[in-house]
Amino acid sequence: MIALAFALSAESSEFVSLLAQRSRDDRGVITGAVHGHSVRVFHTGVGQAAAQAVTADFLARHAPALLISSGFTGALDDSLAVGDVLFAANYSTRDLPASLAETVRQGTLASTAAMLDSPVERTQLAARTGAIAVDMETEFIAAECHQRGVALLSLRAISDTPSAPFPLPPAVLFNVARQQTNYPGLLLHLARHPGAIGRLARFTGQVATARRSLATALDRLLRALPHS
Repeated sequence: MIALAFALSAESSEFVSLLAQRSRDDRGVITGAVHGHSVRVFHTGVGQAAAQAVTADFLARHAPALLISSGFTGALDDSLAVGDVLFAANYSTRDLPASLAETVRQGTLASTAAMLDSPVERTQLAARTGAIAVDMETEFIAAECHQRGVALLSLRAISDTPSAPFPLPPAVLFNVARQQTNYPGLLLHLARHPGAIGRLARFTGQVATARRSLATALDRLLRALPHS
């Protein structure tokens, strides 16, 4: 069985639609099949605490041959564009199949405790770590996999870049402590900053692009992986 971890269903929905014989258990784990593989999809939530706890619980109940850490990631510079797919070689313990090498960018991924908003923050993180993209979960998912001897492959799609950033302050977009968007707060922000409505609409398009690219890459990956 191959497990796929996403932070949120907004990241996984297009891939999940590709699965045959789908079912969902009482913990929200989605079971299905694709290209002859039995797969289970689970959602960690955003950030270190959620990712560690949910991944540890999942791995205690299941025994995947491989866990794919997936979802969205933000580029640290504009060498990556929205919709590009990154193979995070620094966290992966399995090689990327050769058939994906020409369509997937390979590089270092960093995981941080907070959403990075400004180009300055992104530049500083890149200089400090050598990373080309950032997320908030993969490092902590990788730690749980390492502890249990589970192979890991990290594949993430770019949803935002310095030139195509978040449309609103991160705290308005998503409350990590509560693991949800504060919609009254979001509406209040848009009422006070009507110019942000257009930016939010563009960002919604970026997310859709990333979701499509990710589903395509995961489909190709699972087609290329050998059956155990």
